[in-house]
Amino acid sequence: MLTARLGLTAALDARAAAKGPITIGLAGAGQMGTDMVVQIAQMPGVRLGAVAEVFPENALAAIAMTGRARGAVALADGGAGVDAAIEGGKIAVVEDSGALCDAGLIDAIIDATGNPNVGARLALGAIAAGKHIVMLNVEADITMGATSGRRRRRRGWPIPARRATNPPARWS
Repeated sequence: MLTARLGLTAALDARAAAKGPITIGLAGAGQMGTDMVVQIAQMPGVRLGAVAEVFPENALAAIAMTGRARGAVALADGGAGVDAAIEGGKIAVVEDSGALCDAGLIDAIIDATGNPNVGARLALGAIAAGKHIVMLNVEADITMGATSGRRRRRRGWPIPARRATNPPARWS
């Protein structure tokens, strides 16, 4: 028996049929980042395009947990390297999280680094590049939530739901 796809799943299916899957760039492959790699692998209409991780072996191990073979991954350098890997049907692993902002084929970035400095730079770089950013990095989010909110609003983007409970975001 098949279950009808509803809500977000139906929307992701429709978006994938019309424009292809949403390609995610993930920064960080620690505990939270690894969880995201596994979750993204199970989501229809979404694909993992790249993982930025200062210890590439962590990214490779996280990707392996999804059942992907080592041959499905390409070590890359810079945004152009990330784009080349994605065009080749592979998941890029890159050490510099800025490459996620520079890659033209990354649609959205998830920050799971837990490092406030890296997270703040990544969020501002993503917004400047016109990419949506999902902050799992509470340390960076509470530090620069107001700045991020103002920049999102200038682009006409919605402010995340956490705005109601996050004082820096409320002050934006």
